[in-house]
Amino acid sequence: RALAVRAYLAQKGVGPERVERAFRETRAAGIGTYAYMMIGIPSETEAEMVRTVDFSIALQAEYAQFSVCTPYPKTALYQRMMLDGIVPEDYWLDFAKNPREDFRMRFYNPDFNEEDLRDLLMHAISKNEFKVTAVSSVADALQELAREKFDIVLTDLQIDPGAGGLELTTAIKEK
Repeated sequence: RALAVRAYLAQKGVGPERVERAFRETRAAGIGTYAYMMIGIPSETEAEMVRTVDFSIALQAEYAQFSVCTPYPKTALYQRMMLDGIVPEDYWLDFAKNPREDFRMRFYNPDFNEEDLRDLLMHAISKNEFKVTAVSSVADALQELAREKFDIVLTDLQIDPGAGGLELTTAIKEK
């Protein structure tokens, strides 16, 4: 199961050396750089995720974004994971047929839960010398914002069932 996903990703033909070269040449041409990193790929270990974070720092990108791998419907990764049985049922199709407010996107790494991945994302951001506070609900975010001043708020579109980044942003603007 793990090998099939890794093989799919390797098919893209983009190794670390090629990425480093692209960043070097882009910077040399005076063009801004942006690194988009994904962690939580099925079968990825914690050590591999930490290496991804370290790699992003070594790239010296002007901006970096870290996301948790979420296989979206009709993508090659989602189809591969369905064929390999990693995604047991087409839950996106079920949602399309029966939309619910409590729908949650899923990630498929059996070794990590959402809190583990949030901790790794905090690690990624804090390695860039930022002080990081992580919360798991809109209510907790508002509580932290009332207690302390933050220079930036990074949020997901969906945090709680029925509430997420848009509601959080609205609440922040109203204060």
